[in-house]
This record gives sequence, C-alpha cells and structure tokens, in this order.
Amino acid sequence: MYSAVDYLVSAPQKWKNLFEEEFEVAAIPPSKAAKQPLDKKGRTVTEVIGRMTSDESLTAAAKEHAEILEQYGLNAALYKLCTSPNILPIVHSEVLLADWLQQNGGLRSTRFFNGWNYIGCSKPTCRLCQYYFQCWPGVGGGGGGVQVRPSHRNVYTNWRVPDVTGAQGPQAPRAREKVLNGVLDLVRRDVFRMMEEREPDQKRFDSNTSSKLPGREPLESSGLSALLASQFGSLSLGQSRREAAVSAAVALPVGSGEDDDDEEDGGASLA
Repeated sequence: MYSAVDYLVSAPQKWKNLFEEEFEVAAIPPSKAAKQPLDKKGRTVTEVIGRMTSDESLTAAAKEHAEILEQYGLNAALYKLCTSPNILPIVHSEVLLADWLQQNGGLRSTRFFNGWNYIGCSKPTCRLCQYYFQCWPGVGGGGGGVQVRPSHRNVYTNWRVPDVTGAQGPQAPRAREKVLNGVLDLVRRDVFRMMEEREPDQKRFDSNTSSKLPGREPLESSGLSALLASQFGSLSLGQSRREAAVSAAVALPVGSGEDDDDEEDGGASLA
C-alpha cells in the first residue's frame, strides 16, 4: 500500500505534463453480457475432451487422467458449471479499450501517454485476456504492439471477445474467428498439461498492490516509503493456494471463478 502512495506522491515531479496539461476523461460503455453459451443439459469430461482434439493418443491419455480426477467429483463440478445461470460473458476492460482504440483512430503510439503502448488496469490481466493479446493481430500483429499487465493466470467464466460490426468490413468475422481459434489452442494445451500434472496454474488472490509500470525504471523514492514502512511493517498478508487437483482440471475447459473471493467481471466460456 505504501508503495502505491509513494508513486502517487512522486508522479507530479516525474511526469509534470500529465498534471499540467488539460485532458478529458472519457468513459467507454461496457459490453453487453452474452447469453449463457453452454449446453444447459450439461457435459461430461469425456465429451469435452472429445471436442478438444482429434489426436487419438492424446484423447486416450486425457481420458485416463479424467478417470483419476473423477474421484474428486470432476463431472459433477463440470455439470454445475455448465448449468449455472451466472454465466453471462462480457468483454474485459483491457480488450474492450484496445478494440475501441483500434476502431476509433488506431493504436499508434501518439495516442498513448509518453508514447507507451500500454493499457493498465487495477488488477493483473486474466489468462484469457493475456492469450487474446498474444493472438490478436491489432495493428502490426502481437496485440497491435499493445502491452498489458502480467497475467495472474486465472480463468474466469464470464469472458468473451468484442462484437464485430458491419463497419469493420467483411474480413472482420474471419479475423475474430482466427483470434478465437488461437486462444482456444492455447487453452487446450493448458488443459491437457494440467490434467496430466494435476497441478493448478493460477493465483488464489488475483489482486495486488503493485503500481509499477512494466519495463520502466521505478520512480525515485520521496522518503514516504520509509515512513509508511515503519507504520505498516508489522503487517503481513498471507496467501493460500488451491490444493484440490480437480480445481486445476475444471478451471480451464469452461472456466472458473464462481467461488473466488476476488472474482473479476469476466471469465471464459470456451468449451
């Protein structure tokens, strides 16, 4: 916390133009939530695996892993997720802003503060947004050169890509499908790896207090850090970790997040 305060106090000295020049704060309307996209009749893990790959050896190995994980109630957890009325996918803020910028003037560096093609949010980027920017061509490929915060690697059920409008041209639907296929390919790799290793690759608490910009030198300390450290030095934040292997397997095929203490406004409905 004191680190964030230190940045706020130091910023006016470091970036005077950010505080001296007049600027207007504009709000971008949020996306509309999509309807529940999953089969409300539910799916078994075997059915999901069959839809993910045509590789017979990979399918056989994954089914063996699924049988082992079934002792933890994997199919029941998947059924509960598929039939949940709370699955209403939306576009996450980083993706929403990048898409808006591309459609309204482009992603050139002059549109970003100090020429840094960076979109920052209060929380680290979720796994699917990370994959989206890896696969999204933008302008020049690789997310259009736009950088986002490092991912906490969690997957959320309520996640989707931006809508395509007629004004974007006839190639837009095909480009959107290409991005989705790229994201799905990365998700499939994660699913099969996590089922084999039975080890979750996610963070229980997905928020942090870091205010540092990626790849930039930290602001010089104003002395406030030392003062606040003396006041809060005795405090500590514990971090727990999911121990059940079933969490790792369920998290990726269709997403997770309903039971998270600090759930994002989004997730992944990609199965």
